[in-house]
Amino acid sequence: MHLNPCVYVKESCRKVISQSTHVIINAEALKTLAESLRDAKAITSFTSWAECHFAPESVPLETFLRYVFVLDTLNFCFWPNLPFQYSNLALNLYEALKTSPKFFDIDNLTKMSALELKSAVFKGDFCLLEERARMIREVFEVISESFQGSCTNFITKANRSAPNLVKLVLDSFPCFRDQAIYKGYQVFLYKRAQILVSDLHLAYRDLIKAVGKSTESDILDFGDSIKELTMFADYRVPQILRAKGVLVYSKELADLVDNKKEIMHSSEYEVEIRAGTIIAVEEIKEALVKLGVPAMSLEVDVYLWEEGEKIKDKVQPAHHTLSIFY
Repeated sequence: MHLNPCVYVKESCRKVISQSTHVIINAEALKTLAESLRDAKAITSFTSWAECHFAPESVPLETFLRYVFVLDTLNFCFWPNLPFQYSNLALNLYEALKTSPKFFDIDNLTKMSALELKSAVFKGDFCLLEERARMIREVFEVISESFQGSCTNFITKANRSAPNLVKLVLDSFPCFRDQAIYKGYQVFLYKRAQILVSDLHLAYRDLIKAVGKSTESDILDFGDSIKELTMFADYRVPQILRAKGVLVYSKELADLVDNKKEIMHSSEYEVEIRAGTIIAVEEIKEALVKLGVPAMSLEVDVYLWEEGEKIKDKVQPAHHTLSIFY
């Protein structure tokens, strides 16, 4: 029996798609998309982490790590509060880092209130504020009590293995355990746990370019193990995959999505959308590798997400699910 959570994600999602009622993957459209990405040479040259956030070398490593842990603890469910998006969250947290550095003190994070999040991060009323504050407290109480208040200590325990760090996040923080039950069996999706590891990897690339390798930041060097991450199943990537004809919805599901009806978390509709997205990206990656492009799933994900952001208002809408997981 393996203990790699990334393998659980791929195996369980393939099982979903083998029985899917409402979502299918169009193999011909997938092949066409993969070929277009090969020709564009776009996958392995996407924007740096700093372009979406800030230069990681500009703050002490521990401060930077706390920023990422807070960011990815809060990185879910923006659609009820449009036009606020992920970019607003990242920017507002960076503003808090610059103007209110005590916001990221361990003592403050373990006592985080909805009122403080409302004022410092979301700048007003926002969905699930009480739950978001509880999740910040949950994460940093573990960091405080079990890792001497140090995110550095937490990451060091993973021994520079991306799957180990995903597993450590899942084992330590209940709010990251993104799972569902589909037709009687368990499905593992793990969006936020994996994206946290991906963010650390992408930031490490920026650090290396800016200041070179260092003993301190080497804890973020996951080597080839970073290739084991799957994509991070959210709203935007299935939206663009559907627009490209890769994901095909049943009429019943298409009507719900196109009319912006809320789809319940862990319903067959929602699990099939997310599982289909994960497996489609895996197959795009595999097709790219066969075409001579050494892409990783996370690179395909980041590229499609960024492209999806550009056309999100010009294609069929994304599905709407109220969830703490994405």
